[in-house]
Amino acid sequence: IICDNDLTSMSIIVMTVTSIFGTMLRVTTSGDEAVTTDVYHAFIACACFVVLGAPLGSLLLSKHNQRRLKNLFYILAALQLLIFGVVKIRDDVVAWCVIGGSLCLVMFGITITNRSFYSLRRKKLEVETGKRVVGV
Repeated sequence: IICDNDLTSMSIIVMTVTSIFGTMLRVTTSGDEAVTTDVYHAFIACACFVVLGAPLGSLLLSKHNQRRLKNLFYILAALQLLIFGVVKIRDDVVAWCVIGGSLCLVMFGITITNRSFYSLRRKKLEVETGKRVVGV
């Protein structure tokens, strides 16, 4: 099993390589698809957050703060989805129903997965210790 922090590190490396490769492809594009000055302005604006946020994130990503950061991530992801819906979907009821149904399906899957994982973990501990385990 891979540790959460290792997965985070690997995802950062993958995103970095993908971003560099995508940027190189985009910059070398010419014609109608060429990069405008607005894109460069947005890139510079975002670079400040990356330069400051990456080291700060590595300092905050500790065992002590891990649960809080996960909860913050979930809140920000939900907020991002809500803002996307307000800006792009607006009053399309069918689209909201599809998104709501998808979210319910995902939450159901996560709940079932967590329940079965913790159930198996509890059974394994009971077999190893020979005692009934509560709260795992």
